[in-house]
Formats: sequence, structure tokens, C-alpha cells
Amino acid sequence: MAVGRRKPGAADSLAEQIVPALAVAGDTDQRPLQLARDLSSRPQPAINVPFDLRSTMTPTSGDAALVARPSFGSVTHQRYRSRLRTRRSVYFGCMRLDYEVVINKPIEDVWDYTNDRDNLELWLNDFVRYEQVTGDSAAPKVGDTCNMTYSQGKGEFTMLEEIVDLEKPRRLKMFMSCNMFDMEIVNTFEAIDEGKTRLFAGANFVRLGLMMKVVFLFSSEKKQLAEHKRQIDKLKELIEAS
Repeated sequence: MAVGRRKPGAADSLAEQIVPALAVAGDTDQRPLQLARDLSSRPQPAINVPFDLRSTMTPTSGDAALVARPSFGSVTHQRYRSRLRTRRSVYFGCMRLDYEVVINKPIEDVWDYTNDRDNLELWLNDFVRYEQVTGDSAAPKVGDTCNMTYSQGKGEFTMLEEIVDLEKPRRLKMFMSCNMFDMEIVNTFEAIDEGKTRLFAGANFVRLGLMMKVVFLFSSEKKQLAEHKRQIDKLKELIEAS
């Protein structure tokens, strides 16, 4: 492998891009800046590394990659890994949120309550209303669509929801789309004991528009998952109290 020396100022340019990237995660550690400057004083492998946001999303080989990697196990490292997972998800246009919970109710009761649209406003964040577009809400089937409206700041936005798989009372898969993002919702129900049901709730963002990519860059996947769990735990509480 060829060996050479970085051009003057190259390390400072690299650090100027790395440090703000870490700062997005609430990390103000200046050690990456000093490390970048130290590396500029010794010969480095002559590798072509694009030192931009994408390079922090896809780890590279060589000493240069170490600049953006805090010490393993440190708080800084944990924040970095969380941000790295989020940036990969955002860059490739996907983020997956999965959660499983056991509800102390029979599977039929869990299915009925979860899929009753009149209950959505009780546990689903920012839900405002729904409007059936095709099919009958009282007898849902694959291919049925409806408009789901959510609040957004002082306004609202609407997603078109389509049922793509339905196996009552065990599985429901829906595809939701709007101009900002597309996502798949998969809920599976399993009777594990008399009067107990395991609910698996999955939300998979399969496409993110530019605005949502920017939003998710400032909100870690860990935070999104925590909010997803909070909603499903609320659903469990409501079902068990019904």
C-alpha cells in the first residue's frame, strides 16, 4: 500500500466535519479534533476516503476511520453508535421499530380492540380521524383503503392506508404512504395461554422524504423506539382495563 502525507490543513478540514456530526448527538468532546491534527503529523495510508457525513455512516479502513470513533465502551462511543445506526437508517431510507408485549386478555379481545379505529385516538400519537375510501370498515379485507389523518404542529397531514395482508385474528399488515414517507405496519397476535395474548407490533419505514431524513438525523433510533414502546404499552393498559 502506498504511503504518503496529508496536505496541510487536511486534518483540520476533516475534524471540522466530524465534530459537528458528533455534536448532533449532544457530544461536545473535542478529542476527535486533536486526534485528527495528530494524525496529520505522521505518514498515512494513501486511501481515498470521502470525509463527509456519509463517511461517518459507513466505517472505512485505515487510521483515518479511527478519527470518528470514540473509545469503545465510553458514553461517547455509545452515543456515536446510536447516531451511526440512525444515520445508516436515514441514508438508506428505512428505520425499523419492533416491540413485543404480552396482554392479559384473550386473542379475540386483543384483536378487536387493536383494530377498532374508534379506539385509535386513545393510544396512537397525534391521531385525529380516519375516513374509509374503499371497502367496509365493519368487514375489512385485503385491498381496503382509508385516509388516516394526524396532527402536525398547528396543521395536519393525511396518510393513505391499505390492507395488504389479513388473517383474523392472527396477522394484519398495512402499507401507509404520504409525500413525506412510506411505512409498513405489521401486527401479529399469538394466543400463548388461556386469557393471554402476545402482540408483536412492527413499524418499518421503507421510504423517507428529505424533510423526514432531516428530522430523523436529530432524533435517534433509540428515541423513536422508546416512543413506539410507549404507545404499545398504552394499548396494553387500555385492553386489560376494558
